[in-house]
This record gives sequence, C-alpha cells and structure tokens, in this order.
Amino acid sequence: MVANQINKNREILLFDNGYTICHTFYMKTAISIDKKLFDEAENFSRNAGLSRSKLYCIAISEYIQNHSPDIVTEKLNNYYENHESKLDDGLKAAAYRLLDKEDW
Repeated sequence: MVANQINKNREILLFDNGYTICHTFYMKTAISIDKKLFDEAENFSRNAGLSRSKLYCIAISEYIQNHSPDIVTEKLNNYYENHESKLDDGLKAAAYRLLDKEDW
C-alpha cells in the first residue's frame, strides 16, 4: 500500500508501507550467507528488538569501522603514542639471525 506523507518542506512523499524506512530511502541489496549464520542473526535481531536490516546495517558499519586500513593504522598509531614499541632483546636477536640467512 502506498501512503502519502508531507515533509517539513510541504512536499508530498510517497512510500511503500511494506518496507522499513531503511529500504525506502537507502539502497536495497541481497546477500547470500550460511544458514547457520542467518539463523543466529535472526535470533539475535529478534532478541535485541532490531529489524534484520538494522542489524545488518549495524554489523557492516562496525566492520568497516574496525577493519578499514586507515582506521586500523590510526588505532595502532594511537596505541603506540602511549606504549613503548621496543622489541624484546631475544626476539630481536632471533630476527637478525633469520635475516642473516636470507639472500638480499
């Protein structure tokens, strides 16, 4: 069913009530995932009171925040601003011994 809604600019918006706003105003996609993972996600979203789409949006956003190369580099830089990055003397000696065996 298509419903009318007037936004703050007095424009009439049409949207399908069968979809969440996420589906209406954002990109819709299809993915293939393992059934076990799908079932776990379904149970989690139901218990957390989230829609499946909202759970996937949160998961993708968190993955990007934690795995983007720039963000990982930034996190490492922040860590090493406050922590010493010196190698253990024994580990350093072992690394040098291995490097001596390599052809350069």
